[in-house]
Amino acid sequence: MGGSANPFTPGSGLDPPYLAGREGEVRAFGDMLRGVGDGRVGNIMLYGLRGVGKTVLLGRFAKACHDGGFLPLAGHQYSAKESNPDMFADSIVCVLRSAVGPHPKAAPDKGGNRPAKGRTGPPAAGDPGAACREPPCLRGRRGPLVDRLADYLVKDWKAIDGQGYRGAIFLLDEFHTINDVKKNGWHALADFIGAINEVQRQGCRYSLVLSGLPVLPKNVRTARPYAERMFSLVELSRLPKGDGRRAIARPLDAVGRRFSPGLVDAVLEDAGGYPCFIQLLARGVLERFGKRTIGMNEYRPVRHDLVSEIRRDFFGRRTAHLSPGEMQTLYLMSQGPDADMEFSSILNATGYGRGALSSHLRRLEGKGIIYRHSRGRYKFALPMLKAHLDAGPAGPA
Repeated sequence: MGGSANPFTPGSGLDPPYLAGREGEVRAFGDMLRGVGDGRVGNIMLYGLRGVGKTVLLGRFAKACHDGGFLPLAGHQYSAKESNPDMFADSIVCVLRSAVGPHPKAAPDKGGNRPAKGRTGPPAAGDPGAACREPPCLRGRRGPLVDRLADYLVKDWKAIDGQGYRGAIFLLDEFHTINDVKKNGWHALADFIGAINEVQRQGCRYSLVLSGLPVLPKNVRTARPYAERMFSLVELSRLPKGDGRRAIARPLDAVGRRFSPGLVDAVLEDAGGYPCFIQLLARGVLERFGKRTIGMNEYRPVRHDLVSEIRRDFFGRRTAHLSPGEMQTLYLMSQGPDADMEFSSILNATGYGRGALSSHLRRLEGKGIIYRHSRGRYKFALPMLKAHLDAGPAGPA
């Protein structure tokens, strides 16, 4: 191939040319699948900051399900509105209907009408619920939501088992947005986990893989005490240097190009070891230089501008729609310690009223920029966001 070949494909959830440093997680999922196939169900919570590769891993897990005879039940990326128990239950129905097909005949309603059959097949682009055209199957029925969910899952398991699948694996992304909002006495998160626990005890080979920000384990523990015992916890973070080097070198080898060892280490340093920034920087270097071999002599003069440009683009796309008050809140939060930001400290720094600050923080949480990891304490959800904001509105230094 010519020297201009560029193997790096940065993007949210896009499969990298070489998945480095996640062999242990893929192996752990394979072990879980084998256990499920033997009747020993297990569940995984996958958590970490944005850009560490959680969605990529869910894609690999889905492929492993297909290859191993398991049915992947892949949910769309969740949002806070689905903490409403009715909306959440509908979303689970849609996940099942998309994968399994129309539900076994439901009992007629009081008017003698049966629910209409749903359209099967993959959801339409931009419409995660498009594959589910049945009327909500869990609303209006009597009894606790946990029992109604469990009954629904048991009925579907008969269809899944009848199709020869060894198990069914829920792969649910952005699940940290599901909180235990109470409505009519029911709780989306607690009742769903309770239903899964119940059907697993009944021998239905469902398993959960929940993916989200680091607050996910706390949400699950708060929603249902001791529920974390159902899960193996898998935290994804930056890549160790050796894995980072392979993430760069292997794709380059495949297209006949090369970074000098010094340049590889410089890219890893500037990327902070985070997979998303490794992909972005490596691609940016290749776009600037068409040579087969690139070293520090080429990178050094453009290093600052290239890093600044990539960070402005990465963070700019995620902050473009923030209000001035939200942006000001972020800038002032960046002046505090990186590990922990207390509400009282942010309040003192911003000078906002409590209500205004609470509103800004709530919207920033909803947009996935920050997360509340404990009562009154916040962290950035995007890696290296603090360094970007510390440099001020003009961009990172």
